[in-house]
Amino acid sequence: MDPEIKRLRTIGHKGALAAARDLAMFTTMYGWGLRRRETARLETHDWRRQAKLPEFGDYAGLAVRWGKAAGPGQPPKRRTVISVWPWAVQTVRLYMEHVRPLFYAGREDDGVMFPTERDEMISERAVNQRFQHWRELGNLAECLGPHCLRHTYVTRLIEAGYDGQFVTDQVGHSHAATTAIYTALSSDFKNLKVREFLDSAEEAQLAAAFSLAEAEAEMDDDFSDQSVGKPAGAGRPGRM
Repeated sequence: MDPEIKRLRTIGHKGALAAARDLAMFTTMYGWGLRRRETARLETHDWRRQAKLPEFGDYAGLAVRWGKAAGPGQPPKRRTVISVWPWAVQTVRLYMEHVRPLFYAGREDDGVMFPTERDEMISERAVNQRFQHWRELGNLAECLGPHCLRHTYVTRLIEAGYDGQFVTDQVGHSHAATTAIYTALSSDFKNLKVREFLDSAEEAQLAAAFSLAEAEAEMDDDFSDQSVGKPAGAGRPGRM
């Protein structure tokens, strides 16, 4: 997305602003594991500071107010998602400081996180359309949609070693089994884990072999010491 944004800015295309917003929007979906509605309805006051994460400043946590309801007729579930990726925080910070203010150059700031050029909150349908635009530009598979960013978020957390319950809480699932459905470990990660297992097994086998060799060497030394100074044939049974 960065090269395309740069190209649009260079030629003075009005789509450069929307493209820069898209970068922050899809980074937010990916970096915090959000659904489309959760992302589209974000507001700037939803960002939180966390005392134990001072390096993330104002963007150490995100209050999600429009999570998936527990059932029909139930209100949206709320949760706080803790920031985990520094690169995602940096992207959002740059957007908030340098890109988003341009949408409000001639009007009062209404607090919408991802506004449109028509002074509206971006819709879920528009999120789909913008993702399709970038998917086609990047020659990605047609089966991919915005929700794949949420799936990837779960996968990356699992690969990074985060606790399963933490991941479940981050994405707002009621059961860990639901989170497991989202998990699709990459081939590189699986290959790495197999390599680690084989290497550890090989090290264990080598250690056992060395230990056995040392034990046998000590046993040989013991028998050699016992035979020193004994006459030939000592220890053999006598003839009747």
